Amino acid sequence: IGLVERSNLLLFESHDQMSEEDKRKENNSGSESESEGSEEEVAPPTPKKPAGLPSLSIPKNFVKISVETLVPLLKNKESSLVVIDVRDSDYEGGHVPGSVNVPFEDFESKVNDLVEKYGSNKYIIFTCMYGQLRSPNCALSFLKKATEKGLKVDNIFVLSGGFHEYLTVNHENKELVEGFDPKFYSGPEFLHLNDTNVQTVRPTIKK
Repeated sequence: IGLVERSNLLLFESHDQMSEEDKRKENNSGSESESEGSEEEVAPPTPKKPAGLPSLSIPKNFVKISVETLVPLLKNKESSLVVIDVRDSDYEGGHVPGSVNVPFEDFESKVNDLVEKYGSNKYIIFTCMYGQLRSPNCALSFLKKATEKGLKVDNIFVLSGGFHEYLTVNHENKELVEGFDPKFYSGPEFLHLNDTNVQTVRPTIKK
């Protein structure tokens, strides 16, 4: 037998003579290296959204309605329209004629009754002082309950700019502003005296 052939034969024999334990170690080391390589390719787990947060898709189900669009509906006495005003102490001093005042802090306890009574109306318009915090929150709550009852939700609106914008435009028209009392407001910007006592977000108002 040549030297090369004998050398190869010795290698084969030495491998055949390996103990079963050595073979298991060799196999395990190979599988570990494969698993280490695969670990680098595993994507990190997606963080879970904290419970209780509203779905980000919900706001797409209601739209804002402008003061300019609302006024003709009021003038034409649209029978299937309701304005739900969720202001608290800042409700005093004026409101949209025929509006229903449901204070923000009481809204959740009354939302079921409101859906039963107004859920089928053609226009369900929510307003607060500025239309940025309380009315959108209540509109979402109303929308959720209406959805649970199988009602349509394309009739839910939030008044853009809230009652503040509505009042700024229509304060001289007694037919469009019911119970207007200027003593509750300061300056030409019509800032309500109780603004700082309620949950609201006052936008930057141009002078």
